[in-house]
Amino acid sequence: MDNGSLYSVESQSQEDAYLWQDIVTDTDGDAPQGIWDACYMAIASANHALQAIEQMGNPSTLSAQRGEALICRAYGHFVLATTFCEAYNYETAGNKLGIPYSITPEAEVAPHYVRGTLAETYSKIAADIEEGLPLINDNLYSVPKYHFTRKAAYAFAARFYLYYMKPDFSNCDRVIDFATRVLGTNPDDLLRNWEALGNLSVNGNVQADAYIASSNEANLLISSTVSNWGAIGSDYLIGPRYFHNQTLATSETCLSSGLWGSSDYFYLKPFSTNGFVASILRKSGLYEGTYLYYMPVLFSTDETLLCRAEAYALKKMYSQSAADITSWQRAYTRNKSVLTPEQINTYYDRMSFYTPFTQQTPKKKLAPDFTIEEGMQENFIHCILHIRRI
Repeated sequence: MDNGSLYSVESQSQEDAYLWQDIVTDTDGDAPQGIWDACYMAIASANHALQAIEQMGNPSTLSAQRGEALICRAYGHFVLATTFCEAYNYETAGNKLGIPYSITPEAEVAPHYVRGTLAETYSKIAADIEEGLPLINDNLYSVPKYHFTRKAAYAFAARFYLYYMKPDFSNCDRVIDFATRVLGTNPDDLLRNWEALGNLSVNGNVQADAYIASSNEANLLISSTVSNWGAIGSDYLIGPRYFHNQTLATSETCLSSGLWGSSDYFYLKPFSTNGFVASILRKSGLYEGTYLYYMPVLFSTDETLLCRAEAYALKKMYSQSAADITSWQRAYTRNKSVLTPEQINTYYDRMSFYTPFTQQTPKKKLAPDFTIEEGMQENFIHCILHIRRI
């Protein structure tokens, strides 16, 4: 929200983004140009690795490295596609612009690339995932949480196939399969210990360090990026004019009521300051070196659980979806009750739809390109999206 002119703006790109204006002044890691450049640089690194392995005759001793390079290449293109292209729609993807899919190292300056279609982009991402996944070998890594381990690659595949939606929801079977390879049939012990995290000090980087810890089983893939977010999204609160504030938190996100009761049931409370112009969870602190660094958790068991819950709901497997939602509720809140499909359906059926200023709720009008049935199916999706916002 716009907290008003009394508060400063961190960068021109922050204001441009809020006002839905083209971002042309800033080109750093937090701007679209920075994301574009960094992803293609990562893709180039993967392509150089793949070319070197190919030149050595694709020895079996390098199969695991080849697998990770393919998964990294797929992930870089996935980030680009979901940032710079329209959302995937099975019916129209063949007519929508994709992004250049780079599969070889550049050998000349500024070569001409063809964007191709969105259907081609997603098909190539899927091909890289399918080829790379079986090759991943966790024994390769001394610091596994900073690599695409088997579980991290499964989590990526689960998320990808949820985006790569088909009208018959057949790709949801793949989401469920890959997510279950990460979570098993009883995910409770694999989720983040939100109670322990909430009991830590709210000062400095204490909670943030615990959230991104490589020793935390819930963290499947951690990254390191050059970004100002650690300064913006912490108690330093740089540039608080356009920020997630207490009003949004209470009505829609990390302080909102739900099936679990009020936010008093949450183990983790957001950091709030400056007259409540900010309300944020401490997921990464301020890490300084030559630049400011941000350490995002790219994949976690918590998010993979929600991918599976959504896929179950789309397949009308409501008992299984309710079980995953229950697992999240028990991990994140003090409410340990078992949620039934009927309870979820009734709660979100009664919730009013969001309207600006007058009725701010987590329930927004849905407009997917595929069909979601009114009633149980739609209400499950509202529930899962609410949890994602929290």
